Amino acid sequence: MSKKLIVVADTKVAIFYKALGLKIKEQKSQIKAEDIGIEHNPPSKREGFFHIGSSPSHFFDPHSEAKNINREEFAKKVVDQINSLYNQERFDELIMVAEPKTLGELRSNLPHNLKSIVSKEVPKELVYVDKEEIEVQVFGK
Repeated sequence: MSKKLIVVADTKVAIFYKALGLKIKEQKSQIKAEDIGIEHNPPSKREGFFHIGSSPSHFFDPHSEAKNINREEFAKKVVDQINSLYNQERFDELIMVAEPKTLGELRSNLPHNLKSIVSKEVPKELVYVDKEEIEVQVFGK
C-alpha cells in the first residue's frame, strides 16, 4: 500500500492527512492563516461617490489585491509544511484538495521533487467536511 499525503486547503486553513491505500489514517497537522500572521481583512469600502483617501479608485493594480497577496503568502506556507512533512516521512503520493485559485497557487509554489509525486488534484473546498466525505471526494468510494 502506498503512503499518501492529502492536503486539504482554502485561503485560511490547511489540513494535512496521512492516508494508506484508500483510507485516511490520521491528521498530521493543521495551519491557520491567522496563527501565522496572515490577516484576511477586506479593504474598507468607498462611501458614496467619494472614497476614503485621495487616490483615484483605479490606483491599485487589480492583480495585487489584498486577498490575492494573502492567498499567495498562505500557499507558500502550506508548501513549506508539505515539504517538511515529506522530509519527515517519505510519501509516495501527494493529493491536493483546494478551491481552484488556491490549488493554482499551491501548484505554482511546489518544488520539482514534490510536483513529481502529485497524483491527484481536486478543485473543491473541503476544509470543513469530515474525513469520510474527503475520502469519497478523493478516492470515489
